[in-house]
Amino acid sequence: ALDDFEMLLDEAVEIAGATGHRTRFGGVPKQGRGGGGGAPLRVTEVLWISGESGTLLNMIATEELHEKYLATFEGLLSAFRYMDE
Repeated sequence: ALDDFEMLLDEAVEIAGATGHRTRFGGVPKQGRGGGGGAPLRVTEVLWISGESGTLLNMIATEELHEKYLATFEGLLSAFRYMDE
């Protein structure tokens, strides 16, 4: 759904002792039913699995807002704990 798609980050991570993966990509929304075009977007997705459960945390924003709040997003990830610990 993005024109000028660009993969910016693709790496293994560990979140609260669980194995995970982080991707970051960007592009411009495609023209279509919802209008499209407009400001370029940046997306960070982090998925991690512990036992039989998986967790996915996404941040989808304009490039400007993504950069502004990336440290807060990363802070959430570093503070994540499982309730049974």
